[in-house]
Amino acid sequence: MSTTARAALVEANGTVVDVIVVDLSAAWEPPDGQTAIQLPDDSNVGPGWTHDGSNFNPPAAEPAGPALPTTPDLQAQLDDLADAVAALMTA
Repeated sequence: MSTTARAALVEANGTVVDVIVVDLSAAWEPPDGQTAIQLPDDSNVGPGWTHDGSNFNPPAAEPAGPALPTTPDLQAQLDDLADAVAALMTA
């Protein structure tokens, strides 16, 4: 039987700030203002997750960045730059 376990360190506001390995055979207390909640070995909980008192929830998805230009858009930009360079060369 293992004497260690993974635990999430959760702030008073419910935010997971760290995931640690705790030695269950040793006396240990989490830092002031934090609670240690034991996790299953296969848990993917990590910093940024939240705990609502019963369940862990993943962080909200980050908004998508701007759309990448398409190949035709890039080709049009390249053509415009080539025309501008050619105009400079003949001026």
